[in-house]
Amino acid sequence: MTFTTLRFLIYSQGSCDETVCHLSKLSRLYPELNSDFENKAQQYKLLGGKINNFIKYVQLNWRT
Repeated sequence: MTFTTLRFLIYSQGSCDETVCHLSKLSRLYPELNSDFENKAQQYKLLGGKINNFIKYVQLNWRT
C-alpha cells in the first residue's frame, strides 16, 4: 500500500464529513428544506462509514 493511496482516502473521508457539516448548517438556515438536507446528510454519513471501512481494509489487506 502506498502512502499516497491512504492519504487520498483520508482526504476523501474528511471531505465527506465536511459536507455533512455544511448540510447541517443549511438545514438550520433553511428550515423549510430541512427534510431534503437531512436526507442528504444521512446519505453522506453512510458514505463516510463506507470510506472508513475501506480505509481499514486497505490498511490491513493491501500488499505492495
